[in-house]
Amino acid sequence: MKIGLIVAMNKEYEQFINVLGSDDVQLGDNHIILRKCGIGKVNAAVGCTLLIKEHNPDLIISSGVAGGTSRTNIMDVVVSERVVYHDVYCGPESQYGAIQHMPAIYETPKDLIKLALNSKTSENTGQNIHAGLIASGDSFIDDREKYNKVMEHFPETLAFDMESGSLAQVCYIFNVPFISFRIISDIVTKENNTKMYTDFWATVSDTSFNITKQFLKQL
Repeated sequence: MKIGLIVAMNKEYEQFINVLGSDDVQLGDNHIILRKCGIGKVNAAVGCTLLIKEHNPDLIISSGVAGGTSRTNIMDVVVSERVVYHDVYCGPESQYGAIQHMPAIYETPKDLIKLALNSKTSENTGQNIHAGLIASGDSFIDDREKYNKVMEHFPETLAFDMESGSLAQVCYIFNVPFISFRIISDIVTKENNTKMYTDFWATVSDTSFNITKQFLKQL
């Protein structure tokens, strides 16, 4: 299987180079192509489209960090059972979060979710894996007002990021299966949220992204 692995930031890209050894690598029976797209919806959409057009992958995986909700802890991994936009509104005749003529919710194939939940090994002891809703948009959710607004519309949200929504939409358009793995780096409902994010990158190790690697090995 040919798999496109896409991240947003240099720090995430560097972590995966450490984990995989290369941005173009054979892992068992799978050919893994790692690419960095940049932060935000437009960068993610462009990067994902190029990855699909240039390499024709059988699956796209997004991995990186995200903000968490009160039901998560730092270093937990949230797998995208579903993905929504938290910052899209096309008027009263449309469902909040839905772009016209596009799904309101992007769902991950159930067989991929099952594999993802089986990806915990002794190498990532202490990391909990949750399958749930990722809310995506072009804004950091870094204060209570923003947090409450998202949770008002999408109370089941487990993680906030800036890329999964547009990646899921591009994969929907091109009919490529998609799954997102998000490591919780900070939680806005807890004190010292900004310090959490800074400390996360100061102490993060290669094993932080190991659940994604274990998932790749199972495919």
